Amino acid sequence: MKSNNKNISSLFRNMGSVPILKICVLLLFVLLPLTSAEGAMSDYCVTPPFLAQSIPPNVLIVLDNSGSMCDQAYAGSYDPTQFASRYYYGYFDATKNYKYTNNGRWEETTDAMTTGTTSNPIASGNFLNWATMRRVEVAKKLLTGGKANPRSWNGSVTVKLDGENTGDCKNYWDFQKDFDTTGLNLIYPFEGNHRFTRTNGDDLNISPISGGSNTFYTYPTSDISVPAGWTVTGAASAYEAVDEASSDGNSTYIQNYNTTSPVILGYTYTQAEPAGPITVTVKVRAKTTDSGSARKIRGVLRMDGANYESNTSNLYTSYSRYSFTWTTNPVTGAPWTWNEIKAIAGSGNLQGFGVKADAGYTS
Repeated sequence: MKSNNKNISSLFRNMGSVPILKICVLLLFVLLPLTSAEGAMSDYCVTPPFLAQSIPPNVLIVLDNSGSMCDQAYAGSYDPTQFASRYYYGYFDATKNYKYTNNGRWEETTDAMTTGTTSNPIASGNFLNWATMRRVEVAKKLLTGGKANPRSWNGSVTVKLDGENTGDCKNYWDFQKDFDTTGLNLIYPFEGNHRFTRTNGDDLNISPISGGSNTFYTYPTSDISVPAGWTVTGAASAYEAVDEASSDGNSTYIQNYNTTSPVILGYTYTQAEPAGPITVTVKVRAKTTDSGSARKIRGVLRMDGANYESNTSNLYTSYSRYSFTWTTNPVTGAPWTWNEIKAIAGSGNLQGFGVKADAGYTS
């Protein structure tokens, strides 16, 4: 009996150990998968498949090729001050002058503007861009450098840029612009009111329009008043520093420092009396040397010993041309007479002209 009880007791101990072993094994199977869950993210797809495809970039330019591309690139009056650069963009270098040569094209020149003739005029590249450029030419200049002739340089020829003279540009489209070039040194000898016509081809025709032959200009011939605060550089007198018909490369000039008193210069007017209404315009080429503050300039007329000022114009750090116009006599308020221009009238005589700073600028 004792022997049987011992066996039974041993059997229960063995049976009791079986569930413990199973639980341990079961727990191991449950815990092992938790350890393998620490896989790298590269094992998973984190980028949509369609984004992983290698597609080369593609730039598409849609350029108008209709007939209207033969029209003028710049509508309106010549006014480079509307651009930050002060330049009209086109085939011509806006910073250089060009001469119309006997071979029938405009070529860069360093000749003085006043040496131009009616057969071989000299013009500013900036003005030629305004007067001649078609829309399609500006587009080609921007994208490819222009319509080159020949198409590639072989080291021994000069590559020229040809105007558009085929298709609609030749057969249907021309345009014209009227502008008074008086005193601006834009295209010599065509001073005054002229019509500039780009023909249906690549020619530029220039013809005077009503009043063109009645527009005259004069340069200063004497100093009337040069107050302290105005300095003269490169010349013996103020008027000699600013009397050139074309730029002398900034070798002579007058400069204002901390004064609002105007510089007044005299003139000699020898032209014949013009027909029609008379206007008086002071034109000046000027700049400011201070890029950090606003600077303004005014035109001034000396009338019967008193000064009459125009409205102001903003100055820029590069040279620009400014115009100040009086359509009536500021003394009488009536239209100008020829005797007033010649300074032989009883009153309201024009004695001189000049400019002034709008404030006492120190730079």
